[in-house]
Amino acid sequence: MSGPRYPGFTTLALHVAAGAPISDPAVPTLEERAAALEGGVAGIATASGQAALHLALATLAGSGHHVVAADNLRDDARALLAHGVRRFGVTATFASASDPDAWRAAIRPETRVLVGAAIGQDGAVLDLPRVAAVAHEHDLPLLIDATLATPWLLSAFDHGADLVVHDAAFLAGQAGAAGGVLVDGGTFDWFAAHARTGRFADLCEPNPACDGRIFAEESTVGAFALCARHVGLRAFGTAPGAHDAAVILRGLETLGMRMDRHVAGARRVAATLAGHPAIVRVAYPDHELMPRGCGAVVPFTLQAGPAAASRFLDALKLFGRADALGGPCSFATDAGAGTVRLYVGLEDPDDLLDDIARALKLAQKGA
Repeated sequence: MSGPRYPGFTTLALHVAAGAPISDPAVPTLEERAAALEGGVAGIATASGQAALHLALATLAGSGHHVVAADNLRDDARALLAHGVRRFGVTATFASASDPDAWRAAIRPETRVLVGAAIGQDGAVLDLPRVAAVAHEHDLPLLIDATLATPWLLSAFDHGADLVVHDAAFLAGQAGAAGGVLVDGGTFDWFAAHARTGRFADLCEPNPACDGRIFAEESTVGAFALCARHVGLRAFGTAPGAHDAAVILRGLETLGMRMDRHVAGARRVAATLAGHPAIVRVAYPDHELMPRGCGAVVPFTLQAGPAAASRFLDALKLFGRADALGGPCSFATDAGAGTVRLYVGLEDPDDLLDDIARALKLAQKGA
């Protein structure tokens, strides 16, 4: 007898919580749908991806605590960890995304969470299963920023993640879309970790910020989400507007199809750049964790250095220069040291390749 058959990704993206019987269902529908797509137990919608990350950190870490973070996090996330939470007494140590031993060495008694991006804008893929193993060896949860991966390309909970955050970007399919999502996988045993280490008292002991509720008693699988919603979300005021949630919901309906097209274009661009004599390195990964592809960002380094990168960027016509992820239009940015990041949109790949070839030729002429 065969096991149960679960709905497919696009069916979930179209129909989960579609008939929610409340006056303005956009935000709770988004939360339920995001949790379903990730395979988690609860989702919390926020005003931005940065707000989702901050909400997760604030739920787990306070003054005197410590975070270990991957060096592949996006710039604004790195700034939050290096400087933003430091103002509230939380320190961070950064470790290589590909070196689990560096993570192990960075953990301290006061560490409360490990944080990394599934894919960095530099092309670095987090060694998710091994970093998750390190986290769980030390009774710590692993929080993953899956903005560039999306739930279509990566099922982070299947590889050991406990919490996942997303910026609206690719979920909405619109550049500059506002919003974010924090998803609780329901996989971390907060009570057991608290019993062994004394950590996570806000979840496992009476919480004074919420009339003495013990969230880990109320839900053995969703304690984190309950605490984040009823304490952090209320305290920091990071809930999204209904319009922004509705925009993301509409984007989720086409997420799988859009990401397949982003990846197909990115792979063609990366393959073409890899064979060009003016390019010394292309950092678009091909990783077993993401057989559908590793997103839309293609970093590459020009042999002639920063001046050539500048000439290349100036010569592009089809690629824009606005740095706003998630939309249908391609753009390019200067990553420094002669490296360019191409964000591959939904245009015809042949047109993008023509634009790149012409810009490379002009960049070489100025050498």
